[in-house]
Amino acid sequence: MEAIHYIQTGGTIDKRYPRRPGAYAFEIEAPALPIILTQAKVDTRAFQVSTFCRKDSQEITLADREDLASFIAALDAPRILISHGTDTLLETAQFLFTRNLPKAIVLFGAFVPFVEKESDAAFQTGFALAALKHCPQGVFVAMHGDLLPAQEAVRDLKTGKFLKLTSI
Repeated sequence: MEAIHYIQTGGTIDKRYPRRPGAYAFEIEAPALPIILTQAKVDTRAFQVSTFCRKDSQEITLADREDLASFIAALDAPRILISHGTDTLLETAQFLFTRNLPKAIVLFGAFVPFVEKESDAAFQTGFALAALKHCPQGVFVAMHGDLLPAQEAVRDLKTGKFLKLTSI
């Protein structure tokens, strides 16, 4: 089984409604990935899990992206799965693409937190993981059941759906 390194950057998938009195913003919790994989009975022996940051994607900076690229470059695993907020997921994917990292890298996100009843997190995670296991070296976006090369991915601002540039 080939090693996979999962990296949490934050985003909706790991958000929870505030639990502290007087709090008004979502809080980003520990990665949901281990729970999702356990529930799906996935063999996790080849997985390593890291929390790179716990930020809303709108708060991720160019410096964060540079640090993420360096972090990924230093990993031994040839396959990298990254959960990321959907607002700037494309910016990070396209930034990583420009770094020509010699790995297969798949970024994904969710529109509803994993802890919520109507969450898409388990589907998005499962699809991204399956895609990662079969994709070649490069950077990809896995959303809505589609695997898109980072350099060709765009987002339809009306629907929120991630699409291949040629399909607009």
